[in-house]
Amino acid sequence: MSVIESLQSFWRAARLNIYTDRSMTCASRGDLEGVIYYCDRAIQIDTVNASHYVNRGLARHRQGDIEGALADYDTALRIDPRNSNTYVNRGLVHATRGDLVEALADYNQAIYYDSHNSVAYNNRALVSKAQGNLNGAISDYTKAIHLDAKNATAYNNRGNARADMGDLAKAMQDYSTAISLKPNYASAYDNRGVAYSDLGAFDGAIADHTTAIQLDPNSASAYDNRGIARAKNGDLAGAIDDFDRALQLDPQNAAIYSNRGKARKDQGDLNGALADFGVAVQIDPEYAIAYINRGTAHYLQGDLGEALTDFSEANRINQRYVSDQGSLYSGSRRSDRDLVNSSTRPTQYFALVGLAVAHHALGRVDEARRFWKQLVAINPNYRNVEWVKQELHLADPLADEARKLISKL
Repeated sequence: MSVIESLQSFWRAARLNIYTDRSMTCASRGDLEGVIYYCDRAIQIDTVNASHYVNRGLARHRQGDIEGALADYDTALRIDPRNSNTYVNRGLVHATRGDLVEALADYNQAIYYDSHNSVAYNNRALVSKAQGNLNGAISDYTKAIHLDAKNATAYNNRGNARADMGDLAKAMQDYSTAISLKPNYASAYDNRGVAYSDLGAFDGAIADHTTAIQLDPNSASAYDNRGIARAKNGDLAGAIDDFDRALQLDPQNAAIYSNRGKARKDQGDLNGALADFGVAVQIDPEYAIAYINRGTAHYLQGDLGEALTDFSEANRINQRYVSDQGSLYSGSRRSDRDLVNSSTRPTQYFALVGLAVAHHALGRVDEARRFWKQLVAINPNYRNVEWVKQELHLADPLADEARKLISKL
């Protein structure tokens, strides 16, 4: 190599080090544009260094440039096809796009190349949970915890999966462990609060959601969930205040509008409730709970035709999504990368009850009996109106009509 070539190589390496250092400095400051700028410069000098593409991909993903991030990770993996962490990063991009099959394939590859990658197990568990494979999710979270006993995120996420399976005791243990490992973990407090609420321990729920809000004042989820706990604890005014704040933070959230509408209905403000339910179904036309709540409000106003229309729409949606479950207050559990509706009661049955009751109130007894017999076939307890009233928190006028109907079965 000549002297000139040696000098050129030296200055090339020096510039490359400068650009790499500056990109890392920008990353530490949250300057994503700076990261991309210096990665671009580094790539111009060294086109076969996978780390430059990975770093630029991370910055692009955080900017919301999903396609750009995916292209960078694809290039990085062509250069270094055995890098477990790059598969993890690309898997997260696929998951963000809603492509769970591709995400799962990437996490499988990440684990294949590094069976000790706890993040890969955690992320694969998130995909399994989203696909409804809760046992698989719990198994992967447990593996992630085995590999990294201080992984607070894995404990939090395993708690979510266990709660969705109905194992609230173990879910509470996982949330508490996550909090002990990471005392400022707002999501874990929020999730534990939902578990307290599901157990009927509303004071504990409110305390945890309040802590979550103190740790993350911009958490719409924490305000929404505290509102649910307050409503179930009888503090409707406080609940509405929380829902108001949650909507300021997340104005396109159909569930929060439905929750505020439910609280307004329970206060007796039927017009305000109907307005909120109307917004909820505009945002999400497939949101069965909002139709059920609006149908109930219409029924209480004496508008039986509109009530029947809403209950019918909810039933149509539930026929398509038979796994949809939840109380008429629709809460959420969060993880660092996951927002999932919590479920405590079978909402698909609310629609059938509403249909039966509305038909009976309109004098259509045969139709009413047909729908109610479907409920009895599902669960004989539907012959007991007091059980139905307690199970579904049925409003008194609907319960009274149901009692008349049941007497005619």
